[in-house]
Amino acid sequence: MIPRLHKRGQSFKGACGYILHDAKTTSHDRVLWTNKLNIFSHPDDAWFEMFSVARDQALIKELAGKDARGRKNTRPVLHYTLSWAASDNPSPEHMRETALSSLKALDLLGHQVLMAAHSDKEHLHVHIVVNSIHPDTGLTAPSNTQRSASRGGPKPMSANTGSIVMSGSRTTQNARVSRQNVSATASRSRRRPATRRMPGLPMCR
Repeated sequence: MIPRLHKRGQSFKGACGYILHDAKTTSHDRVLWTNKLNIFSHPDDAWFEMFSVARDQALIKELAGKDARGRKNTRPVLHYTLSWAASDNPSPEHMRETALSSLKALDLLGHQVLMAAHSDKEHLHVHIVVNSIHPDTGLTAPSNTQRSASRGGPKPMSANTGSIVMSGSRTTQNARVSRQNVSATASRSRRRPATRRMPGLPMCR
């Protein structure tokens, strides 16, 4: 599994509508399941809760005793995708757990989140839309969180086979794999020939 960050956006209605329905239609055949965090509405209405928090950011800051000054967050929609290889067959539970783990790694569990798993491609994937403005404090997720998401967030994980889905051309993918192999070979060559063991502890390699 590997994450992919989508372009930051302004419209929660557009982002949520996209992940909850089939492309350019109101049907939802490709949607396997949905999940939400810190949202009380039905998934179809989640966008408005997110929009309301972004709209009232200054007021939420004031009520939370935070400094209301500073630049307004005009692109609060954070959207990323977790994709599994076609040879993988992750269960809904595994996909949800992986999505939650990614949110935890990005320190976004306290934010408003809408998830939707899709099956319209060869590989299963789950879309995650996050309001980068915290609903209780009005504060925007730290810039290092945004940079971490742009780099793919947590380290790539896999289900069952250990395969990953990479974005970009096949040539780029092959180059990445080659670099990984070279790096792994170099790492093995730098290993010490023997590892000392503390009494009573098992040997770790």
